[in-house]
Amino acid sequence: MALILHCMSGDNDLRGRAVEANATYEFTFGMTLDTLFWCKAAFRDLRLSFVAFGQVNVKHFDVSDGGVDGVDAYNGDRVHVCDWN
Repeated sequence: MALILHCMSGDNDLRGRAVEANATYEFTFGMTLDTLFWCKAAFRDLRLSFVAFGQVNVKHFDVSDGGVDGVDAYNGDRVHVCDWN
């Protein structure tokens, strides 16, 4: 079963995408100083949302049973971003 991922900003709506296990989903966009991208994820009856770009310094996200984890863009440390609701 695929994870449904829907990412958006105030200017761009990337619409929902089905992302299979172990797959990578990437997007690019024009950035300004106040750009903020957030994503909503759904898997079975689980839901979560997180800031994908803007207020956090995470450059890579992994979605798993434990929620969303990432890699800090500055020091490379793994960080926990959010849990499933």
